[in-house]
Amino acid sequence: SKTPSLQKLAQILARNQIFAPDIRQALQTVENSLSTMNYEAVLAQVKSEIDEETFDRYKLEFSGTILAEASVGAVLRAKFEFPETGRPGEAACKVLKPYAITALKEDLQIIDDVLAYLEKHGDFYQIGETPLVEIFKEIREALSREILVEDERRNLVRAGEYSEQDPKILIPGVYPFSSTNVTCMTFVQGTKITEAFPGQAKERAELARRLSDALTYDVLFSPQDQALFHGDPHAGNVFHVANGGRDPYRIALLDWGISAEFSRRDREQLIQLLLGLTLRDGKRLTNNINVLVDWEPQSAEQRQAMRDRIEKLISEHQGKESFAVLNELITTLAREGYSIRYETTIFIKSQLTISGMLKELDPEFKQDKHTMDRMSGQVMKEFHVRLLKTVYFPAWNSHNYRSMLSNEDVK
Repeated sequence: SKTPSLQKLAQILARNQIFAPDIRQALQTVENSLSTMNYEAVLAQVKSEIDEETFDRYKLEFSGTILAEASVGAVLRAKFEFPETGRPGEAACKVLKPYAITALKEDLQIIDDVLAYLEKHGDFYQIGETPLVEIFKEIREALSREILVEDERRNLVRAGEYSEQDPKILIPGVYPFSSTNVTCMTFVQGTKITEAFPGQAKERAELARRLSDALTYDVLFSPQDQALFHGDPHAGNVFHVANGGRDPYRIALLDWGISAEFSRRDREQLIQLLLGLTLRDGKRLTNNINVLVDWEPQSAEQRQAMRDRIEKLISEHQGKESFAVLNELITTLAREGYSIRYETTIFIKSQLTISGMLKELDPEFKQDKHTMDRMSGQVMKEFHVRLLKTVYFPAWNSHNYRSMLSNEDVK
């Protein structure tokens, strides 16, 4: 109940379809329905952070219950008035739980010791050479970012600016009465995306397509040089907005404690990996593997060894979705001592979490097929520009398109 790192692992695994439904249901209670704090303690924390003058100026009134609680934060719902206009408003105030920082440092140290012990006795526990401590660094780094409240607020502001022109996505705005450890933001009236449109298969299928577009396609094929993405999209952080107005499928992305940016070059290489898996092209995968791990081949033999390793993995995991295979590849390479790339790893693991939500919304949804269909549609939009560039043969291999695919890739 007070082990943030295990709670985070539970959130990541909660929608994974490899687990039985009762296991998933149990894990899902950790998404934002924990109960480790009482209301009075959370309210006292808020009042210790926000001074009386601010309370009076905004006429802050808090509801009498905790709205939600996750691994490092608890949320209270509040009513207030804008001082300039007297207009009423509602806020969700997220409080960093007092024990979160000390508990996190302590339980990560304990878990590191356990993992080191398991590695030392790997044969007995049948884990082979798996570098558990190295792999767990991803969770440690992600959690350490979650307790940096000011960073989360900056992420929220950046995400709001980044998505400003996208009416399909709602990012909560940050209110000025936030404090050091309390972030007060727009209250989102909605429900977990997996609970939207109960019993309405058609609407849930459309919401699945919208979710995949927002958190996969629009990130990979963003027109911006740096694509910002949500690094922790479990169902407790992804809401279907109630009363979305003209758009009944609007999605709200909450809790931006974990986010990252994807450069165009890295996304171009990741798309080449996805294409390589689709075409079962070991050479293409090998040529772009450095977007997953730090790797600079020193010889033709090393390059061939990497290609053999990749082709073996493709063969062993035939039929799995692409992001699941890439996750297996990252794990395999980490096990062999390669240093993994944080941004790419977080994105790929976020896709596994998203995949579980997509299956709950629409059991027939195929994430790979939808992404490839969208990619094909983008290529068709580029047809006339591509035709012009074929006049100049040196531009045949240019990736300077929204799809980031060259004419050779398309062929």
